[in-house]
Amino acid sequence: MLNKTDPFLAPGGDHPSIVILSRWLTPHIIFTPIAISITLGVMSAFFYSLAILTALTAVVVVFRKRFSLHEYTLDEWMGNVLSKGALKWTHASFKAISYSQLYLLTLGGGTVLQALFSFPLPISMFIFLGLGMFMVWLKPGMPHRHHVKVGMFLLALTGLLVYIFMTESLEDIYHGLRLYHPYLLFMSWKNIGLFFLAVSLIVMGKTMMDPVTWQYLQKVNRQKSFRQTYLTNVVWASIGIAISSITFAMIYSGSFEGLITIVVNMFHFLGNQFMILTVAMIILYILLDTFEIETRLLNGYREKKGSHIPFVLLVMTTITYESPDWYTSFVDLFFLFGIAYAGFLPVYSKLLWAKRTYGIYMPIAAIISGVLGYVSLVWVNFQQAVLIAFGISLVLTVLEYVWHSTRSGTELNKGGS
Repeated sequence: MLNKTDPFLAPGGDHPSIVILSRWLTPHIIFTPIAISITLGVMSAFFYSLAILTALTAVVVVFRKRFSLHEYTLDEWMGNVLSKGALKWTHASFKAISYSQLYLLTLGGGTVLQALFSFPLPISMFIFLGLGMFMVWLKPGMPHRHHVKVGMFLLALTGLLVYIFMTESLEDIYHGLRLYHPYLLFMSWKNIGLFFLAVSLIVMGKTMMDPVTWQYLQKVNRQKSFRQTYLTNVVWASIGIAISSITFAMIYSGSFEGLITIVVNMFHFLGNQFMILTVAMIILYILLDTFEIETRLLNGYREKKGSHIPFVLLVMTTITYESPDWYTSFVDLFFLFGIAYAGFLPVYSKLLWAKRTYGIYMPIAAIISGVLGYVSLVWVNFQQAVLIAFGISLVLTVLEYVWHSTRSGTELNKGGS
């Protein structure tokens, strides 16, 4: 089980809202909005942020209504409502999810190093992985580390926005997009609705299954400081819009070859070597700090405690030498890993209201839903696969409830007769 006395999870220290912001400063909020902007368009980037806000608000409301009288860690709650066998399967699922998050962080760090030094992406990822392992060994525990991390990020983001839009005309950017990339301004309401729903389900599942977010939402619940948490949701969601704005300022005057072009153009736009290194080091530090947090959580699921190097990441990184495009695409990976989150969402939402111990059926139902979602990719796109995984999981959860209610009613009738 997760160590409740872990210094990151322990009560006190940084404010819960700052911790939640720090925890989720990942490639999904730093790089995915950029990738969405240049692949799906302006409105998709906006609705991505809106879906994040909707999902986070829904999760906060659930915690506020469900746990008003209790305070549990995620692992304590799962231990109360799941059998030992089911808990082992759940831990195995959480470990797989942690590996996916570590890979995304490695990909994000590799992208920054590639833009900075022009190394091939696989080599840049290995360098970041080495830095990440050093960060894990270092075990940073400085006071208010999350305040420092969030403060540096928001300061760098605000500085970039001010510098760029004092230098570039907003009207020039708009006309440049219309001239060179008019397709980015096109919007399909049908596709936007599917996109919004899929992103919302992914973020809800991702947030509800995260031990750090869970525990600090419990702390917020105890302190009754929900207004600050709702404001935090707005801040986190708006980061994607701000980063998308930077993206369009980098591409309005010509062609681009993908996300790496945006990062390279941003560094060239800054011009001054000191400014380039400062921004790059802030982004790398943020990713490395989140890498250390995720590795600590991963090690918490192991039966043998202590720091372990996630060797699976070495294999995942090596594959980038000869891999399909989706393997290094932040948009595709967001939905690909999101299929698993959507498959887990109905099952673990049901566990929030559990009044009995569930067996292995519940985690297996979540895993089956995710697997069938991945199989459906043969016929449908990523966003549709997310909805399929969620739908199958919802059906299996309802079937379990109906089966248990029917069996309980039958046993009650036998006892009465």
